[in-house]
Amino acid sequence: MRICVGLPGYRRDGFDITLNRTLEHIQNSKDVELLGKSFMVSSLLAHGFNKLWAGMLNARKQHGWTHFFMLHADIEPISDGWFNTMVSEMERFNLDAIAVSVGIRGDIDETSTAQEAVGNEPLRRLKIKETAGITLTSSEKPGLLINTGCLLMRADRDWCEKFYFDIQDSIVKQADGTFLAITASEDWNMSRFFAANNIRYGATGKVKVLHYGLKGYTNW
Repeated sequence: MRICVGLPGYRRDGFDITLNRTLEHIQNSKDVELLGKSFMVSSLLAHGFNKLWAGMLNARKQHGWTHFFMLHADIEPISDGWFNTMVSEMERFNLDAIAVSVGIRGDIDETSTAQEAVGNEPLRRLKIKETAGITLTSSEKPGLLINTGCLLMRADRDWCEKFYFDIQDSIVKQADGTFLAITASEDWNMSRFFAANNIRYGATGKVKVLHYGLKGYTNW
């Protein structure tokens, strides 16, 4: 595996510690032949992600990148061998992308993983008990929506040059005359791109992570 690691964040503080710890862990994982690194400070979420992704694409031919890994600055994987677990689950289910199902900040027992609206069932976030310790895939769960917080993707597929991160915001006028701000987040739009292009993807709860806010929120 030849892996390009991208770390997005809002501030430069703490990047070196997080980056070095992440790189050391991945470098010591199995089958890692070459490891590259980049970080991006940006208050524009999708733009920062896209600069990391574009940088990987620009260097892909030179370095032969096979995978791209992204870790948000507020996410910390804490399981032993967590990267090996992500790779193992990706290979076991023949996925082009796999994300860790992350607990939402706040004591609300919900995750970053969701189920797209189907029929009369509205879009809903999955509970921690629905994702902990297992891997869900788009094949068994059509309409699966995954997160970008701890994300491993193939970097050597044809679709890679067509993909980009995108946030869609708008305001709609409701039937009662009031206005509502709505958004389609970059992670769920990523999932919709995968689904529309028949790309296999999944979310795993087999890796324990902390999602930092007022405290470290768990996904187990």
